[in-house]
Amino acid sequence: MQIDPAFRHPGVLLTATALVGAAGISMFSLARERQHIKALDADRTQALTELAQTRSQIRDISARLDSLAAANASQRTVPAPRLTPRASRPPSTQSRPDDSRLQRLQSQISMQQKELAQTREEIAKNQQNLQGELNSTREDLQGRLNSTKDELSGSIAKNHDELVILQKRGERNYYEFDLTKSKEVRRVGPVSLALRKSNMKRKNYNMDMLVEDNRLEKKNVNLYEPVWINLTDRPQPVEIVVNFIGKDQIRGYVSEPKYKRSELAQGAPALVGKPMQLSTR
Repeated sequence: MQIDPAFRHPGVLLTATALVGAAGISMFSLARERQHIKALDADRTQALTELAQTRSQIRDISARLDSLAAANASQRTVPAPRLTPRASRPPSTQSRPDDSRLQRLQSQISMQQKELAQTREEIAKNQQNLQGELNSTREDLQGRLNSTKDELSGSIAKNHDELVILQKRGERNYYEFDLTKSKEVRRVGPVSLALRKSNMKRKNYNMDMLVEDNRLEKKNVNLYEPVWINLTDRPQPVEIVVNFIGKDQIRGYVSEPKYKRSELAQGAPALVGKPMQLSTR
């Protein structure tokens, strides 16, 4: 199946350039958002590491406190020796330094527990903020990707009449195809296609494609689901859409940018041509 060369359209070059620029800006923004997400993950990892270190310090102090308390208890359970009047002495004050040390340790533990509680609160807030930023970033990226895809694809034609409407826009070339199950590929515009399997009940199909001498396979592609293929000499992807699935048969179309990169780089000398006509051969 072949299609006549494109007709003259003064605004096509500016439209194609704007779309390419929009796609580039979207990809650049996507890279910046991914770097921001990595930085947030690094902050979260550092906070978790500091929390683990604080917990380890509290365990060490608790162990020391338990050991000291056990030593004090053993000293208090030893019976005091009987003293004669001659050997009478004032009450022992040996436990006072230990009691003072115990109080200092308890004070330190109390302070570290407060710091630990504050750290937990900060980590919880950081996690909430991080999750919120991640959700917002995902939504923003998804919106930008959808917007870029819409700009590149335009609309999906569900039948021949809608395809004619897309053709009249003059932005892309369209090639209709009607394939039956076969192992041999058939040329359709810039690619070659072969139907390997169709499922009328589930409305999906398997297809082999020959793209720039590379054999590709697409499985379980749904009705009206676009298949995107990047070619080296096309400023935008080639689109394949199936809008009818029958028993061992599919129908649809292939869409490609009206002008190649080489034509745009040369000042579009090939913009002059005959009006485009669809072919169903």
